Amino acid sequence: MLSEQQRVRSLDPHVAYDVISGAVVQMLFDGLYEYDAHLNMRPQLAAELPRVSPDGKTLRVVLRPHMQFQNGREITADDVVWSLERMLAPQTHSPGAPLYRAIVGFAAYRKGETPHLAGLMLLDRYTLEIHLSEPDQTFSHLLAMRFAAPVPREEVAKLGPEFARRPVGSGPFRLSHWDPGVRLVLERNPHYQRELPHVDRVVFEEAISVETAFLRFRNAEVDVMTRVSPPDRAVLLRSQKWAPYFEASPSVDVWGLVMNCELPPFDNEHVRRAVAFAIDRERWARVRSGALQPTGQMVPPQLSGYDPKLPHRQFFDLARAKQEMALAGHPAGLPAPVTLWFPESAAARIYAELTQADLASIGIRVEFKGTTFPVWLEASGSARTTQMSLGGWQMDFPDPANFLDLLHSHARSERESTNRAFYANPRLDALLDQARVERDASRRRALYREANDLVAEDAPWAFFGNNLVPQAWQPYVKNYRPHPVYWLPVNEVWLDLPKRKITQLARAVLPWPGFRASSSLARLDEEAP
Repeated sequence: MLSEQQRVRSLDPHVAYDVISGAVVQMLFDGLYEYDAHLNMRPQLAAELPRVSPDGKTLRVVLRPHMQFQNGREITADDVVWSLERMLAPQTHSPGAPLYRAIVGFAAYRKGETPHLAGLMLLDRYTLEIHLSEPDQTFSHLLAMRFAAPVPREEVAKLGPEFARRPVGSGPFRLSHWDPGVRLVLERNPHYQRELPHVDRVVFEEAISVETAFLRFRNAEVDVMTRVSPPDRAVLLRSQKWAPYFEASPSVDVWGLVMNCELPPFDNEHVRRAVAFAIDRERWARVRSGALQPTGQMVPPQLSGYDPKLPHRQFFDLARAKQEMALAGHPAGLPAPVTLWFPESAAARIYAELTQADLASIGIRVEFKGTTFPVWLEASGSARTTQMSLGGWQMDFPDPANFLDLLHSHARSERESTNRAFYANPRLDALLDQARVERDASRRRALYREANDLVAEDAPWAFFGNNLVPQAWQPYVKNYRPHPVYWLPVNEVWLDLPKRKITQLARAVLPWPGFRASSSLARLDEEAP
């Protein structure tokens, strides 16, 4: 049993982009490639890693033979080509489509000028080539994203828009039934070629608050907790018995205040720097009970380009913040308040209040605009709309380009902009363009470090840091560990049997009084020999 406070939006791998939908899609669909726990890419449906030509402009992908969709049909290279074209077709509305713009013929295909993508070439039943208009050292990673997962065309044709609710994939689980916003049930895929999964069924409950989920976790009615509130985290930390079943792991993400560089007062770099120096990140980490890892830069610690001694790393320095306000022409503070937009949640509200308190010390009054997540998403991605917003980015693939390219001028658009700061710097663009094609690893790392430093100095974001995600699992849930790429990595989980031991182990380690086994566990315990 799993639960989340958010709702699953779509089960179409070419459309799903939020973390929760992606977690379920990962159980339903295998991709061409995947990542291990050390961020190394490895083949999944593919037989080997992509073969890249000497000029870096052609990638050859070879599939494993006899891999099957959940309807029992073999997966071929033609399915991969068709699926990529479907994902890139404008009518699919895939948020991942712009990432694949380096494929030859991308623009013409998107405009409807050609029926097929010129850069996709089918060589034989299990082999295809992808031709790029320019070398791109990140493109192999794009083939490991769920946007590149093959889907069966006959099922898409039969189901139409309903495919997003009744998907037919290739992963270890298949959909049993789904009551959107309430409960989703997955069952073992009988056509799966690997010796997975080890459990017969996964029940995923949606829109459950973390407080309610933890109460049920205490009663062994929820098997894995992926989000734990600070008070409940303290409960777990007080008991040494929970140490093997609890981990606060660093997420590969970045969070901060996003300042709109097209709108005053944040069109002034000195005001932006003042905000960056006014944020007391260490105090914020204490308030969040250690759930925040301050870094003061765009690139997370797990990726190249990160530097704990970055020359322009952002940190708390109130005197420096006031100096920057004076350089901006506002030594006594701003004459008018600024509006901070954020998607309503308990954590976002805390960060908003901390922002308000810290910026008051340099004469910036902050007013709140709390909205639903969809409203915040649309507003913060629309030009000249939000002065300042709480923002973040969760890694798509383990490369610094996935973070720094968010601030490339090409990422700006009037609507649905991924560059939510609407920031532009020709020097940054040049660094990122050069790093994207650079094949020498050390040189590429140096370019991203320079770009990371430039962004920290210009401060389109005031970076808080990265999340430390507390997760807990029941003692009978084996082989579960938080993964740096995949949320809820349960594909290889197994339960400790015989069933009697489930209840016994839970009772042995749960430190709180009044524990009772859930009705289902109690029944299993009675039926066990």
